[in-house]
Amino acid sequence: KADGGHAGLAVPLDQQNGSCMESEGYFHRGIWHERGQRWYRMQGLPGSVLESEFPLLANDYSEDRNADPHLIREFNVGRALCVPIKNTENEVLGFFELHKSPEGTAFNWQDAAFLESLGNTTAVAIQNAQLLKAVESKNRQIHALSAHNVQRLEEERRHIARELHDEIGQTLTAAKIG
Repeated sequence: KADGGHAGLAVPLDQQNGSCMESEGYFHRGIWHERGQRWYRMQGLPGSVLESEFPLLANDYSEDRNADPHLIREFNVGRALCVPIKNTENEVLGFFELHKSPEGTAFNWQDAAFLESLGNTTAVAIQNAQLLKAVESKNRQIHALSAHNVQRLEEERRHIARELHDEIGQTLTAAKIG
């Protein structure tokens, strides 16, 4: 049982920096705390998970070089487990990080394996959401092209109607004069 934690996504930046991990808040004992945060490679547990692509256990969190002093002070974090969320190509999409107080039982590799299995399910959901967003974008493009084609057809129809009107008018005038 964890006391708190947060989850975030890997966000592409640029070719030089690669990517980072971002989280919008922290969930502690049933309460959501708005706390946007960004970790670059090798910065904090999420940044280390982004770099190594493997779970990290920190059962003596206050002594860990990746510890967040704010979490220790504000939420009494004493133990942490951070696990990457990976897609089918083994690319890191995001992370889960769970925390316990120093008095809580230590995290173990079974906990990490369980969290990784949740990460696999989460990765499928993330990829499905990304695919859905891509399909919606393509549908908007198709609708825009369709509207453009209808407009072009209507312009062409008016042009042909004008040409026919003008030609028939000239032919009838010439026939009448003739």
